[in-house]
Amino acid sequence: MANRDQVLSYVRMNGPVNPSMVKRALGSDTTILGAILSELASNNLVKITHTKMGGSPFYYVQGQEPKLESIQQYLGEKDRRTILLLKNERVLMDRSQDPLIRVSLRNTKDFAQPFQKEHQGRNELFWKYYLATDEEVAGFQERLQKKVTPVQTVAPVIEEKPVVRQEPISKPLPPVQPELRVSQPVHVVEVEDTFIQPVQAGEEKPAKKEVPKQETLVPKKKVEESTFWNELESYFKKNKVRVMEQKIIRKNSEYDLVVEFPSAVGTLTYFCKAKKKKRISDGDLSTFFFQASGRKLPALYLTTGELTKKAKELLATELKSITVKQL
Repeated sequence: MANRDQVLSYVRMNGPVNPSMVKRALGSDTTILGAILSELASNNLVKITHTKMGGSPFYYVQGQEPKLESIQQYLGEKDRRTILLLKNERVLMDRSQDPLIRVSLRNTKDFAQPFQKEHQGRNELFWKYYLATDEEVAGFQERLQKKVTPVQTVAPVIEEKPVVRQEPISKPLPPVQPELRVSQPVHVVEVEDTFIQPVQAGEEKPAKKEVPKQETLVPKKKVEESTFWNELESYFKKNKVRVMEQKIIRKNSEYDLVVEFPSAVGTLTYFCKAKKKKRISDGDLSTFFFQASGRKLPALYLTTGELTKKAKELLATELKSITVKQL
């Protein structure tokens, strides 16, 4: 049976590790190993992560922080995207982020470290990647300050623009247009006389050819309008929904729409995702949330399928702004 010193030595050599990993190496009971690791953590001999594999956290010693990147694979999908963003940017201002990212930053304590700094006369909350250096943080603050200063120089530039615009205004003013108008009637009559008869004679034959082309396009559109789209049209008609914009993402299975429908407070405009899928995951909802945020419109998700357990939990906590309707 493994003892306390053996477990500590293994963590120092291989951390971050969880009890299952220690069991495979030292061949002891998982419960006992978990108790030993907890005791080492309470005595500050090892550190414990918030990130878990299943229900078990990871244990490591000081100096092994860079190796924690290997356990990011055990984060949820939305948290992995957030940490990847933070890793690339090194520092993020909390107030500038979408609500979903702000929640995710607070949940990934192993990799997102908060700090406060005064900016534009107010105390702001920032997040830095846990491996970001002081130089990288200072560089971010310098760039943030530079973004503010150019705003002060915009006003004088705008004042000079009206002077430039006055020059081209005078160019089209010479009395050239009246001369053109006088000459046009004379030439137009002659041109119409010479071309009317050939056009009429030539148009009669191709006109008959164009009619069948238009008729053949109609059935093609009806073919593309799949059963799923028919379901959507039926739902829209029943609920008095008008489709303002339509984009086919996947034929017969996925559409991005902008829709309008009446309400007690007036006409409402929504960004709508219509998706034919048996199971809607938390990743589907997260991706749609970012799309709707980019459009700056409330979100409506129409689907033929059911939400997974994680998707329902996410919808009830972090994505309450999304309305989901099952067709």
